[in-house]
Order: sequence, then structure tokens, then C-alpha cells
Amino acid sequence: MRNFKFAFFTALLSTVSASTPETKPPVVVIYETEKSQIHPSANNFIFQQIHEPLTREVLDDVRVAGTGQKWKGWGSKAKHVAQELQSVEPDRLVIVSDSRDVLLNNFDSDSLKKFVEDFKSLTANKEHAIVVGAESQCCVSALTHAKPGDFLNDDLSRTGKKETCNSGKGDCLHKGNVFEQPWKDAMHKIANDEGAKTSKNVYLNTGIIIGKAKDILSAYATLNMKEAEDDQALFTELLLKKPELIALDYEQKLIGNNAWSEGMDGCVFDWDAEMQKFKHPEFETFPAFLHFQGKFYECYGKLARKLGYIGNMRRKLADAPQGNNYDTKPPSPAIRSSPTSIIFSITAMLFARHLFQ
Repeated sequence: MRNFKFAFFTALLSTVSASTPETKPPVVVIYETEKSQIHPSANNFIFQQIHEPLTREVLDDVRVAGTGQKWKGWGSKAKHVAQELQSVEPDRLVIVSDSRDVLLNNFDSDSLKKFVEDFKSLTANKEHAIVVGAESQCCVSALTHAKPGDFLNDDLSRTGKKETCNSGKGDCLHKGNVFEQPWKDAMHKIANDEGAKTSKNVYLNTGIIIGKAKDILSAYATLNMKEAEDDQALFTELLLKKPELIALDYEQKLIGNNAWSEGMDGCVFDWDAEMQKFKHPEFETFPAFLHFQGKFYECYGKLARKLGYIGNMRRKLADAPQGNNYDTKPPSPAIRSSPTSIIFSITAMLFARHLFQ
């Protein structure tokens, strides 16, 4: 009997040790203020996806932050997500995601294993880093109203001389390429320093961030943002001040960002029939999350249909709030034109006019 008790106790200890925060599946925290959006039958497809059996089996702790709360700016997301993370084990891996412009790329047990491996690879030389998505579009309006160094001192304390404005709201409109260039130059330098395999997807996008709960909370505490401040602007400043605290997912391993500013040409992911997932054509990666920033709902609808979506994307697009973080509307697929096609069209019209004169 004594030997049996000892064996049972040893097995129990083994089970407990195997369930440490580091080995548990990630907690998913989705930021969504509207209660109507979180129903499985809503147009918001991610809430249908997380109820699918294979996904539910591996992502068994999905939480929604901010529901019923007023959105005052992207600092509201930081506030409500931080409140939710207070109850998460500090070393537990967490995925913080936007709601209405994100899809799961057929997340299953194999995806989970690869997800954890890729997270460890991306943060291998950055012990307390969080992974943030990398996109090809820069910059949010708030950054054009400031210069690098305006928000954070070298010791990461807030300077006190400037807050970020609320991108796309009031007079916080994009001031043009000249005012974003210092930020773009700085982010390109970081990409070069870190040996990024791309010169395109080098700009930070905070629609999805991934990290240990304690490290995400630490970043929020450092930035100490007000609700009307722009989280992407502040995280960009944090990247420039302390690159070791942020790992940009340049190769779209975990977070796949589409290039909304290029119209449907920027709907870049290809369907892999064998894997039954979307693949990045350049890096041949299968990111677990697909992001459609810039209200790129045309691309969202196209890819979501492959994942089983049945819904009205036109209505979803019409219901979307006006304006966006960049204060630039993505081109419509119906009117999108490349410089070459524009030149061709003009030449054709001039030729026709001459022909029929």
C-alpha cells in the first residue's frame, strides 16, 4: 500500500509539473466592445471559428475584453485587456487580438505546436519580448504629429511633454509623407539591424500581439497610455527605444498582415489545398492569425469563405465605423488601378480621340 501511495503521489506531481503555465495552451483575449458581435452567429466570423470543435480543443481559454465598455481610443483596448490579464498566470502565453478584422487560419493541435515553436524562435534572443505583427503600411496619423523621442525617455518613462493624439479623430489627421519619414527610417534601420528578410513588412501593427502575460502587462505599464492615445504610436516608440522588448514578425510566422493599401493585389495569402490553410507566398509560412487591418473587408470576405464563412460582407463593411487609424481609405477593388494601367487607359483614350476626330 505504501508503494502504491508513493507511485500515485509521484504520478500526481508529474501531472502537475506537466501543466505549468509555460506548457499550457495560450490564453486568447479578444477585444470587442459590442455584445452583438460576440455571438457565434454574428457576421464577425472569429467568434464562429473559436466555437469549432478542433479549435476549442486546443484554445480552451478564450476571453473577451471590453464588452459593454465605451471605446474612447485604442488606449481603451490596452486598459481593458490589462484588466483581463490580471487573472492570467504571469508566465502563460497570451494572444491579444482585435475582433472584427481577424481570422484564425484553421487553428488545430498541429498549429498550436508550431505556434509555440515559432514564438520561442522569434523571442530566442529577447527574453521578455512580445511578438507584434509587421505590415507594409506606415504610419498611423498620430505618429505624423510627433517625432521619435517625443513620447518616451531613454529610461522608458513618459516624457510628459507630449501625448499621442487619437488617430483619425478630430484634428489628428495624417500630415503627409514628410512627417512620417523619421519613423519609417527608424523602423527600416531596426529591420536591417535584425536581419529581416524583407524590406516591405517592417512596420509595427498592434492589432495582434503575443507574449507572456507578465511581459504584455509590463509593456502596458511602461507606456501608461490614456484611453484616447494611440497604442500603435506608443508601441512604435517602445520598439525604437528598446528593440529587445518587441519582436516583429517580419516573416508572418504567427501573424499574417495583408497589404490593404494595395487593394485586392494586397490580399496576399494563397490557399494551400493540402494543408487546408492560407500560406504567405513569399515566406511560405502559415500564420495562425490573419489580420485585415485598414478595414480590408473585401479581402476578409474572400479568405473567410475558404474557411467556411457564409455571410454578408457588404453589410459588414457598411456597418464599420468611419475613418481608420491611418486616416486613409483603402482603394476599392472596383476602382483600384496600378500606375501602369492608368497610363495605359490614358493612352488608349487619347488614341481613340485622335482616331475618331
